[in-house]
Amino acid sequence: MPTLFADLAARRGVVFPLRTERLTLTPFAAELRESRLAAGDRLTVRAGESIIDVGKLAVQDAWSQGGPREEARDAQGEIGSTIHPIHAGQGYATELAGALLKLAFTGLGVHRVDAAAFADNAPSLRASGSNLPPWDADRWAAHVDRLTAIAEGSGGPGRN
Repeated sequence: MPTLFADLAARRGVVFPLRTERLTLTPFAAELRESRLAAGDRLTVRAGESIIDVGKLAVQDAWSQGGPREEARDAQGEIGSTIHPIHAGQGYATELAGALLKLAFTGLGVHRVDAAAFADNAPSLRASGSNLPPWDADRWAAHVDRLTAIAEGSGGPGRN
């Protein structure tokens, strides 16, 4: 069962709003909680005064050898986002992915983060992959190539 983001952030001493060079991230405001997107793991993303994006950072227990253990509690995260189309192509999604990864690893102390996107959404795949540490870049590129091949129907290298 996922941990409520606001509860974990408070326990780990994360103070909002979070800021990047151009973005401000805050937990969803009370008036937005009735929205279908306003689950407990969502962040409002603003550039200046405009809401441009919805960021997601879900945290849950991870599996460890022998099953779930205390050290696996709140150790795995998942990030995602939806950006308004008029703000696409300006690097906001990449900046947000970096901020979500920093929040996950540094602020919340998770050990693993997954990022998912539709296979035909190349900009989203690039935004997530561009924030990986250099030692994961080649593995990520191979994974993106494989997803692209699957989306195109070829199944990837060596497949028909």
